[in-house]
Amino acid sequence: MIYKLVQLEGRFTAKFSEDKQTMPGSKQVFRFADHDVIACDWECLGCGPTEPLARALLRPVMLKGELAVPVPDAVAARKNAAENLSHLPAATRSLFDNEQQYRIDYSRPLLSLYDQVQDENRILRHRHST
Repeated sequence: MIYKLVQLEGRFTAKFSEDKQTMPGSKQVFRFADHDVIACDWECLGCGPTEPLARALLRPVMLKGELAVPVPDAVAARKNAAENLSHLPAATRSLFDNEQQYRIDYSRPLLSLYDQVQDENRILRHRHST
């Protein structure tokens, strides 16, 4: 499990170093037939009647320090993992076949939030440097 601080006291956070950048805010990943989209957690891609079908992949595990769902036993976890792996596109199942590409996009609202936080960060750095 990896923990990334994405919001602190109502303010979105992100990293903007040359070596590493992170996207601000809580996120959701939506799987479409041929690609994934990383979006803000409040978006609902694929929910509209004219939108292509998508499935939200992320589920809460902990809420307010408590387990949100029971922890499955090893047999159930293995079965769930095998079933989910069987639905992944071939491009994502091989460690060695790097010829195939699988498209992963960022939603427009998430990219806008990134730009907004980057601008706010630039303003704060400028204020502290003068």
